[in-house]
Amino acid sequence: MLTCLAAECTATYSLAKYTALQDHIEDYSNHRAKVKVHDILVAESMTICFSVFVATLFGADFFFLLFWPRRLYPLWYNTTKKALAVAITGGVFASAVLSNVRIAFLSHLQFPSGTMHRFPFKIKICNLMG
Repeated sequence: MLTCLAAECTATYSLAKYTALQDHIEDYSNHRAKVKVHDILVAESMTICFSVFVATLFGADFFFLLFWPRRLYPLWYNTTKKALAVAITGGVFASAVLSNVRIAFLSHLQFPSGTMHRFPFKIKICNLMG
């Protein structure tokens, strides 16, 4: 749960940075240049959604165990909880793989398109700080 909380915070920060990068490049070129960061935005949105699912499922379970520690839950509840935990874990893993593959293998292909001439500066996509 704490790992997903850290992933959600990092994904939210990364989402804001990539959106700001796209806006700054479009503003700098008077909306002639475009930067395609849609696959990064999808990966970050998936990370945020599955992290919220983790917080919802396990947060509710923690709440129930805190207030009713000796209660026995029905079989359907335990089975559904385990199935959702497996599905959510698979989703978190898929979004982590998608994010890593996108940054590791495709970031060198990222450049502004839609202008006749090149920008006077080199854009480094992997650097999210600053």
